[in-house]
Amino acid sequence: AIVVVLLLLTTSPSPQVACAYFFCLVIQMAWSDIATESMYTARMKFASPGCSSDLLTYVWSGISLFTIFGVMIAGPSIDRFGYSACAAIALPVLLGFLLPLLRGWFLEEPQNPADKPENLLTSPHLGYYIMCFVNVLAIFLLDIYAAFGTVKECTTVGLVVLIGLCVSCRLLLPVAIWKPMIYIMLNAAFHVNINAAAEYFFIDPKDVYPEGPNFTATFYVAWMGIVPSVVTLVSAVVLNRYLIQWTYVQ
Repeated sequence: AIVVVLLLLTTSPSPQVACAYFFCLVIQMAWSDIATESMYTARMKFASPGCSSDLLTYVWSGISLFTIFGVMIAGPSIDRFGYSACAAIALPVLLGFLLPLLRGWFLEEPQNPADKPENLLTSPHLGYYIMCFVNVLAIFLLDIYAAFGTVKECTTVGLVVLIGLCVSCRLLLPVAIWKPMIYIMLNAAFHVNINAAAEYFFIDPKDVYPEGPNFTATFYVAWMGIVPSVVTLVSAVVLNRYLIQWTYVQ
């Protein structure tokens, strides 16, 4: 992520190269997200029954608090200094991973070599490994066609990848995992995401889009980012104070 931000700040990449940069950036974010979720999910398994929900509250409240802090800086910085300066401000934040790395704040115990399977084919998790490979292959295909293909080619490849992922999930994963995975994939596939276009619609200046609302980045990024984060924090407080004993149905 640090290398990508530096490259974006110091070069003027073509759309295809920029696509590759952001692919690397999103991959790091996804890996970090998955690793973090797996660790606190494992901790929930061994926590006392009354504390597992507190861990989720802690995680999501922390995300909301730091989101408020981040958008309060990002919005005015974009208006005053531009996007490049805002990205430069993010570099010290990206370097924050060095603190837990250098201090050894790792909760995962090293695996005993004697417990490892002799080879990949004898592993009880072989289906998960194959599914991970299929996912990575699908990501590469979608990114390559997004960067170099036509709209028709992207649509065709997207449908083929969607069908392939659904079939792979059904064949390789247990029912408790493949059913929600297929639901999530289908939900994402049929959701029309206009966030990227909406951003230009809202914040393009008058000389670019005279008919638009012409919001400032301070309003669009900061205030519109603060409101949902505050609602999340209030919801967490209400949940833990008044609804903690309720069932999901209630």
